[in-house]
Amino acid sequence: MNSRRLFAHGSLSSLLGCLALVSACGAPNTAADGGDSSDSASRIDARDGSSAGDVVDDMQGSADTGVASDASMPDDVSAPMDTGVETDSGVSSDSGVSSDSGVAMDTGLRTDTGVATDTGVATDTGVATDTGVRSDTGVVTDTGVGGDSGVVTDTGVRTDSGIPDAATGPQFCDVVYAVSTGTCPMPTQTGLFHTIKTGLGALNQQFRVGANCTMPRRGSPRTPVDVATPFTPMAFPRGFVRLRFNATGGAPVAGPVQLVEYFMPIEFDLSASGNIVRTDIDHSAGLLAYTNTGCPMGVTGCITGVTDTRGPTLSRRCAPVAAGTVTGNTLMWGACPVRTPAACVGTGCTPTSPQLTWGVTNSQDTMSSAGCVTNVNSWGGIRCQSGALCGFVPNTDEPTNYTWDQALPSVTFSSGTYGAMGTTITINEFVVPDNQNDVYSGTAVTATAVHIECGAAASITCNES
Repeated sequence: MNSRRLFAHGSLSSLLGCLALVSACGAPNTAADGGDSSDSASRIDARDGSSAGDVVDDMQGSADTGVASDASMPDDVSAPMDTGVETDSGVSSDSGVSSDSGVAMDTGLRTDTGVATDTGVATDTGVATDTGVRSDTGVVTDTGVGGDSGVVTDTGVRTDSGIPDAATGPQFCDVVYAVSTGTCPMPTQTGLFHTIKTGLGALNQQFRVGANCTMPRRGSPRTPVDVATPFTPMAFPRGFVRLRFNATGGAPVAGPVQLVEYFMPIEFDLSASGNIVRTDIDHSAGLLAYTNTGCPMGVTGCITGVTDTRGPTLSRRCAPVAAGTVTGNTLMWGACPVRTPAACVGTGCTPTSPQLTWGVTNSQDTMSSAGCVTNVNSWGGIRCQSGALCGFVPNTDEPTNYTWDQALPSVTFSSGTYGAMGTTITINEFVVPDNQNDVYSGTAVTATAVHIECGAAASITCNES
């Protein structure tokens, strides 16, 4: 990076001095369904006062076993009570049967033949619809069912695995605040860029910024050069600030807040001594890919390998680049060791030496502090559009490319409903680096809520602009 390259924002102002003096320049519940399968075996004897085993024994004659003798009886004819014993038909011999008189009660035992099933067990009435229950796992509606009687809703219930659980884990809301409204070429812009030049060609001017209407160019009137950029007017039509809040009930609440993305297009024409110089640069954070190797001395993050035809790489990580806490209507950023000078507010302000000499190497955070905005970049071009002295305008020979860490002032909300459409945020003027010792540059932001997206951090998409 050549020495002229380090004049980020002041090049426009220094031009004015040059113009004035050319010579000086250069869990589941299953209790309700258990126990039905054992009813057939346990309730057979209770049904008719005898056991299935007794019936089988009488059918085969085994119940006569142990009769001492039937020898005194010539045959069975004298045993009148034996006439109705149909179930004794299988007795091969009555020898030794001294008396059949007690067998008469065997007559009615036919009906025990079909007792093998438990058909008609009254106490099971109503459980029929439970037969299809393969698994009660997760059936939360069974909770508190005292018995199985009448439980018809269990039919066919196999699993509860498809029932979605309630949302778990931390919830957030991202709110996008826009820095301009309307459309080009006549947008309403609510950002501000302030430039002050001291010495030769002194000036103190403010410009409304925030709309991205044109593609950047650099160079002179005769040799204009297009500068490649990911920030096309179609993809990024306006500046914005994306803040991430903790969420309760699907709405942002006070507490920790993170700056996720920042984009500020700065486009204006400066006229002095017959020359018209066009500045078209974009300030951004959280939107581009950075490296910490190959950077200028004293710079902790940078963008390398860029040219007029190869711009920075868009990289929307959707992750915090600064953090703070909002209480009521005020967001205070965390600690930041970058000691940015106070702003020189208004066109009547006279800047101090620290304000004039604040450069890129001054605005670096080597500790990655939460309160500093990490890797703010300025990318674009400066072009002298007309005038006899365009050759003396600095930084027109290559794209503008500077990266620094920014200390921000507090943010003020217009109301405590941070995500309500129309809520505004205000960031008062803050100094941005300029590597000329006689130039001051400052930016201020007023933005309006235009979009809100809530959920787990991993589900939030950063694709708005």
